Amino acid sequence: MHGWPETWYAWRLVMLALARDFQVIAVDQRGIGLSDKPQGGYDTGTLAGNLVALMGVLGHQRFAMVGLDTGFSEL
Repeated sequence: MHGWPETWYAWRLVMLALARDFQVIAVDQRGIGLSDKPQGGYDTGTLAGNLVALMGVLGHQRFAMVGLDTGFSEL
């Protein structure tokens, strides 16, 4: 997960290397880039819940996450 004020694009070079061994899913934090703002606010619980829900929809009950700055503090 990217930090402030970046988007998923900040990880574009790292994603290539990670994709050799992992399925890489790069998203923007809610309200940044092309994503909509969260309805419930920008608190850590809301943002983490959004990511967990997304991963569930994609079929991942367990997952690892990489982030920095505001992206790392969400989960």
